[in-house]
Amino acid sequence: MSVTIGEWIDSGRDLPVLSETAMAVLNLLGDHNSTARQIGDLIKRDVSLSATILKFCNSSFYGFRKKINTLEQAFVTLGANSIRNITLSISVLNLISPSEKTNLLTIYKGSVLTGIAARTLARNTGFPRAEDTFTGGILTDIGLISMYKFDSENTISLINKMKQEARPAPAEEKDLFGLNHAEAGYLLAKKWNLPLDLSQAIRYHHNLNPENRDKSIQDYDLLKYVYLGSLVGEIFFCGGKKKNLERYSEGCRKILGMENEDSESVLQGINNQFLEVAEQFELEMDDSTSYEEMLQRANEELARGTLDNEASKIYLSQAFERERILAAQLTEANRKLHEKALRDGLTGLYNRLYFNEALKSEWQRAARNSHPLSLLMIDIDHFKEVNDNYGHQAGDMVLRKFSDTLNSLLRSSDLLARYGGEEFTIILPNTIMDKALVVAERVRMMVEKTKITLDGDTDLDVTVSCGVSTAVPGENGNDPDRLLKAADMGLYKAKKKGRNRVSAREMDSLS
Repeated sequence: MSVTIGEWIDSGRDLPVLSETAMAVLNLLGDHNSTARQIGDLIKRDVSLSATILKFCNSSFYGFRKKINTLEQAFVTLGANSIRNITLSISVLNLISPSEKTNLLTIYKGSVLTGIAARTLARNTGFPRAEDTFTGGILTDIGLISMYKFDSENTISLINKMKQEARPAPAEEKDLFGLNHAEAGYLLAKKWNLPLDLSQAIRYHHNLNPENRDKSIQDYDLLKYVYLGSLVGEIFFCGGKKKNLERYSEGCRKILGMENEDSESVLQGINNQFLEVAEQFELEMDDSTSYEEMLQRANEELARGTLDNEASKIYLSQAFERERILAAQLTEANRKLHEKALRDGLTGLYNRLYFNEALKSEWQRAARNSHPLSLLMIDIDHFKEVNDNYGHQAGDMVLRKFSDTLNSLLRSSDLLARYGGEEFTIILPNTIMDKALVVAERVRMMVEKTKITLDGDTDLDVTVSCGVSTAVPGENGNDPDRLLKAADMGLYKAKKKGRNRVSAREMDSLS
């Protein structure tokens, strides 16, 4: 080629560039007189970026219990530096068009995993700038992105070799491009006017000597986490598992003083975070990205006899056994978590999320068999007065007792759920209107007869109103939403007529 990649980057022609918003945000954050409102107003102009930032802030990656609804809240909760990091990360992952991104998918996924691993290690060891390590990890391979723009054919060849064997040596990259990808990334970062600590993290992320610190490095602590994170990225997305695992374990021990079991636990726990963040960045995923898959590929190397180091063989054998035990434990834990996520915490009944899916499923089953499907919407009368007069603990007791009462009346095929607040729903499969009305009246009478005794021997008389609807799926263009709407309107009619009663609403009477 007539020019080297270094000359090309220096010329500034056709370079991958950050979005105007990202560059403006970086400039404002570099101005000590700027305010959070100014930065927030700037980001708001980019609707897509604003939505992605808020979505990312509310993901389990940050784990905030209270939802963040505005950019102003995000600034207060995370701080300006974290907003800079998120904005920069999003902008970097949008450098390439969707059609080009397919060729660089491994690089993008490796960068995201590098950032997550760096952040996890930093948080586990109490490093205060853990969020900055995530951004440093995201940026590690921007040099390869510039290489792709400069010479896509040779870059794709490098990436394919990396996936099958190992990351090419810097000298091999230099022969092709005049610079290795870390050096190219550093030049690109300087063109973008990125902070020096992040630029140096890009430059040295493959060239860190923990025993001989380079005094020119502004933030060695930031760099060491990015370096270790890059090793994790290579474990998952490059060939040469033996060497990568050894370098990672040794690096964690020498640099962070971590034992093998502790550093391995990072690898085990990282996959769920990775899937979450990849979703935020709209990276296409497949089943090959997991700790189990990584170990499986390493085991294949072991079977081929390419692992000649006995310590590596022992490490992998122990890892597989731990993984087998962990997988069984994880399966059971996930089953319990899934079940818990579908249950109401107070009453133990299924929640609205489960009800919505169950209604669709029962509707499809009824349609296949041409069976009727009935639905009850039940509301505890004057429930607010219970809370106001006796307190929320009394209200909770009423809800639990009411739930137990309903459960005792139903068939095993019926489904009872807490719809929200004091509203409950019952799905009655293969049940015509007349029988559904009988069930509803039985519920109403049983609740009316049930005495609920509070602390202090106070007895509460509780009544309910109930709306009933029935449909035969597939007839008259009905759907589950119309069935729910009809039951809800029946409930409204029962309450309007004085409560403590049952009212049916025919599907064909809906407007």
